[in-house]
Amino acid sequence: MRSAARGSGTAALVAVGASAVLAVGLVTQEQRREVALAAPAKGPRGASVFAWGGNAFGQLGTGSTGDKFTPKLVGEDLKLTAEHVAAFGQSSGFVTAEAQVYTFGRSTHGSIGQGDNMENINLPAKVDIGPVAQISLGEFHVAFINTAGALFTAGRNWSGELGRQGDNTRPEKVALDRPVVDVACGRTFTAVVDADGDLFTTGNGKQGCLGHGSVTSLDTFTKVDPSLFGGEKVKQVAAGEEVLLILTENGAVYSCGNDDYGKLGLGNLRERLQTTPRQITSLKGERIAQVVCGDFFCAALSENGTLFTWGMGSEGQLGHNSKTDLHIPTQVHAGSTSFKRIAAGGSHMLAISTTGELFAWGKGRNGQLGVGDNFESVAIYHTNPTPVEFFKGKDVLDIAAGRDHSICLVGA
Repeated sequence: MRSAARGSGTAALVAVGASAVLAVGLVTQEQRREVALAAPAKGPRGASVFAWGGNAFGQLGTGSTGDKFTPKLVGEDLKLTAEHVAAFGQSSGFVTAEAQVYTFGRSTHGSIGQGDNMENINLPAKVDIGPVAQISLGEFHVAFINTAGALFTAGRNWSGELGRQGDNTRPEKVALDRPVVDVACGRTFTAVVDADGDLFTTGNGKQGCLGHGSVTSLDTFTKVDPSLFGGEKVKQVAAGEEVLLILTENGAVYSCGNDDYGKLGLGNLRERLQTTPRQITSLKGERIAQVVCGDFFCAALSENGTLFTWGMGSEGQLGHNSKTDLHIPTQVHAGSTSFKRIAAGGSHMLAISTTGELFAWGKGRNGQLGVGDNFESVAIYHTNPTPVEFFKGKDVLDIAAGRDHSICLVGA
């Protein structure tokens, strides 16, 4: 889901889902900007995309509908080399090593950039906007950054989440006077980071998630006051269900939006809404490398591979062997395993270990945990990080999670 994924000081920029996502590999902020604005590098030779879980809208890209409890190869007939994957809600996408972008799944309101086609798309379909460096999917909108740093948006624009006027069913360029290096689509809002490390937001502000100190919605990208996060440069953003996470160059994390289930990670707040970014002090000193948002929960990954989660835990998605909500980030213990990449979905999480092994936990009702038929019941969930046996011995390179589905990139 809110992906994604999204650029950080530990990963080369490429993004995805609830979220934007990132390619694996340690880079500096300056290198990250260079990657974003340079011609796209080739992805791993023979890298393949797999998807599993809920598939009512064709979001698995397998040419059919119906939930899949075992990972399935995506776009087999296209014979493409993928570079990174993205997901949010009931939609998915990926960018190829040739900087071509494909999307599939729920297409209402032009939400995956496929024009006024209101039908769901169950096979990967190319979005013709030229070479793309990054994709981020929202609930009903999508954003792309091309290899020159220009931002394009498409989809539903009821709250100003596209940051522009004009045709909303196909990607059109947003009039920004600066190159963009990171983008995160939330449910009804969008955040971008420019090449100078400044943060801009637009869309639904009724829950305070735009970070401007009000509950006013915006229809153009507006700069968030840098003094609210110590004047530091921003290197990654994650957006979700009325929550925005901001990661600065020195590894500090800030949050704003609504605090339902404790998803802001600020402890027990007296007020439900936090309309300006506020530092998550319990993560001080952890040197966070990546942040992600799911539905009503969030997670942060440190540079040394330590994972922290907080927010709603009713489906075991926090990974603490319980179904308890948490209001402050709490370390996930997975034995001696440390992680290098994480993704958060509706009520489940994915994580790649430092050895390339894929783990999943949380809600599994639609097959999003990838355990095949090894369920005691259709309502089962996992409350601890659990290896996805299908990928045992394989090198998982990138991950993304939608509301009830999962997608990953696997090396040859």
